[in-house]
Amino acid sequence: MTESLNQNDQPIEVRFVADGLVPSAVRSHEIADMLIAVEDLIVASVQRERPDLGKDTIIVGLAAVESNSIGLRFAPSPATVVVPIFRLIANTIHVQAYTSLPRVGREAVKKIAGFARKYHCRAELRTHEGLVAEVLATIGPDVDIPPAPRVSGITTIYGQVVNAGGKEPNVHVDLADGTRVTCWGTTAQVKQLASRLYTTVGIEGTARWDSETFEILDFHIIGITPYEEAPLDELFSEIRQVAGSHFSGVDALQYVHELRDNDAEM
Repeated sequence: MTESLNQNDQPIEVRFVADGLVPSAVRSHEIADMLIAVEDLIVASVQRERPDLGKDTIIVGLAAVESNSIGLRFAPSPATVVVPIFRLIANTIHVQAYTSLPRVGREAVKKIAGFARKYHCRAELRTHEGLVAEVLATIGPDVDIPPAPRVSGITTIYGQVVNAGGKEPNVHVDLADGTRVTCWGTTAQVKQLASRLYTTVGIEGTARWDSETFEILDFHIIGITPYEEAPLDELFSEIRQVAGSHFSGVDALQYVHELRDNDAEM
């Protein structure tokens, strides 16, 4: 393939190497999948190392597809940031420290390894200086990526009950951020929560989280809190009944002015 950019403008490459493997022997969408996987791997790693860089400012632009095996050459930007982090990624893969990669990066490596299995090849992560290429790491078909470390503990979640039942009693609860959590419990606990379908509840339980994303992976019910939703005016009314006498005779404006004056003197 004729290259439109100078070799020096294409410092990184992922090359899929096997006898007889050429771009024309692979479906276009599979090559596209590998381009996306490489981009995800690099961008996720750059964002973790350089959180000051927005995702839109990190470019892993395709510069060439070479037909000697399948060579994907990239012209990254900013190269002074991306190339050193690409080397860091390659070293992590070389020493098989996969859990050190971001979650998106681990998923990208799995996809690259899947391609390697299908086409009986290996993916070489390379850097280039002029016409000299250096192979930094290899992703083969037998790559084994362990799951991310898990964290467990006791917590309380609040959300809306949207479903309850099952052969193994469980409840589906939608949290405020839209996440749906499956909560496992006893028949009695699930029946109690079923009676509060489509209301917001508080549930105490033991949870396991993904240590990186903090996604709840597993939740077992210990107990159900007495929490119940109520209109704000009712909540404020209850607060007044409990604590209102402590604030009788207090001028709110004068109190705020005194606080501000004290802050100014400090």
